[in-house]
Amino acid sequence: MYLNTKSNQLCRSYSVTSQGGWVSNRHIYITSEEEVKDGCYVIEDYGGVVYGPVDKESIIKNPKKIILTTDPDLITDGVQEIPEEFLEYLVKNPSCEWVEVDHERVLWEDGRITHYKYKIIIPQDQTKQETVTQQKQQTAVEWLVEKIQNNIHHTIKIPIEYFEQALEMEKEQIIDAYNQGSLDTYKKEPKNGQGTKYYNETYGNR
Repeated sequence: MYLNTKSNQLCRSYSVTSQGGWVSNRHIYITSEEEVKDGCYVIEDYGGVVYGPVDKESIIKNPKKIILTTDPDLITDGVQEIPEEFLEYLVKNPSCEWVEVDHERVLWEDGRITHYKYKIIIPQDQTKQETVTQQKQQTAVEWLVEKIQNNIHHTIKIPIEYFEQALEMEKEQIIDAYNQGSLDTYKKEPKNGQGTKYYNETYGNR
């Protein structure tokens, strides 16, 4: 990756970046909250310095395990390489600060875990997200559920049945409010199922 230090533009091509500015080569490091074990590469949480391979005697302040990178030295030593498609996404979305990563276990023949294989979940195209948002709105409870589920530090844990109950209660409240609003406005009861129809058209059939 290359950074034009004048325009702060991130690019994959040196020739594109170097036009009208100064070029600085940059490596990308994706970290996780996984336990740091012997042989891992880590990055200092505050200073941004890369260390590794680490061992039990390593003294590093708030280390974060590096699971994917563009650094060729780390890739040669076994750290998984960041795929090209994500780098292209990052160039188009330079404000991206975190990303969801899935993983699967790679096992020896005897069933022991040898390492993890990671997969970056690339966010949907921003235009597509805006289109979906325009089509269906998001209720307050759904917004809260999304924020909790996407909480990368996993500091909040709430049983899923609580979410389901809250969503159902909110749905009933929205339908009741629509029906009452129709009654107040038109001085007559709305047609049977009108409130439910409004909810489904606005927020989706849930």
